Amino acid sequence: TELDQLTQNIKGNQDKIKKLEINIQIITDIFEKQTWTVKKKYEEPFREAYVGYMASMKAFSNKCLDEKVNTYDLIDFEKLVERKSVLFDKNSVRYEQLSHITTDGIEKLEKSNILSTPVIGKEGAQISELISKLQNSDWVNNGRKYLIDSDSKCPFCQQPISDDIKQNIEDFFDESYEKQCNFIKQFKVEYESSVSSVLTALETLKQKEIKIIDLSILDEKIEIFEEKNKINLMKIDRKLTSPSNVEELEIMTDVLADINSVIASFQDKIRKNNQILNNIEAEKNRLKNEIWRFVFEELKPVLIEYEKKVSGCKKGITNIRKIIAEKNTECGILDQEIKAKEAELTSTEHTKNEINTILKT
Repeated sequence: TELDQLTQNIKGNQDKIKKLEINIQIITDIFEKQTWTVKKKYEEPFREAYVGYMASMKAFSNKCLDEKVNTYDLIDFEKLVERKSVLFDKNSVRYEQLSHITTDGIEKLEKSNILSTPVIGKEGAQISELISKLQNSDWVNNGRKYLIDSDSKCPFCQQPISDDIKQNIEDFFDESYEKQCNFIKQFKVEYESSVSSVLTALETLKQKEIKIIDLSILDEKIEIFEEKNKINLMKIDRKLTSPSNVEELEIMTDVLADINSVIASFQDKIRKNNQILNNIEAEKNRLKNEIWRFVFEELKPVLIEYEKKVSGCKKGITNIRKIIAEKNTECGILDQEIKAKEAELTSTEHTKNEINTILKT
């Protein structure tokens, strides 16, 4: 009958709903396993953020779905772990900020022309032309020191030297010459003082115990600085021995710039470390939210696919339920019509029976 067909149709659609609900459960089971895999992947570094969701696969997957509205910044994994190690380490401490290495003194000396300027004596002296031809004023100057105790004899060839020649030599190496030589001596004093200050500062830095930074990164750069210092000291000593030489310092400020760049990165880590510890509870809460944002982003393709499939199934269920509702309405109407006809038939039969009864009497 038509009513039977409608009833069968409703039952068929109810079976379809059950299949879709089973499908949703299968999709959900797969999704929960996928989220659990990510949970395990980051369980060790993110354990503190996972509290409350560690034991239940369903609870964890639902938490991931809830993170769709997470508006916290998306932070790199390495930075999250770094901050977590500070926030949740009972031994975390605030550190005194580091200072840059002062380079002004060395930079000033590098720009000086004292080493690159030949010091050769007085050009107007009578003996200057001869010394210039020899191109060895340093050799002559060194001989002066021995001339004092040589009984007016040349300290090299032992030939007599007249007072006039001695005076000419002294005139050549005049006060101006001595002054320039003193400039070189002073230059060495200033150089050694500046370098000593830098080396002391670097040694002080290396002695610090700051577990959030790796001070050994500076070792190679410090070695380069020390090697250049050795070369420069040899050049300065050559200049002192032979003032006429032209020398040029090995540039050290470039190495110091590299060192200060590394120190700047250390300063940044210390500043962030101290900021975190100054407001630790708020920072912990922010870190947990940023961790969940990170987890959500990693699972985002899976979440989108899951919601798409589930939405399709639920839409199908909604449509089928509408059909069932319509069929139920049709069944109701048809049932009422059948009952009305049955009532009508019953009434007719009753009338017929009454007439027959009257006729028999």
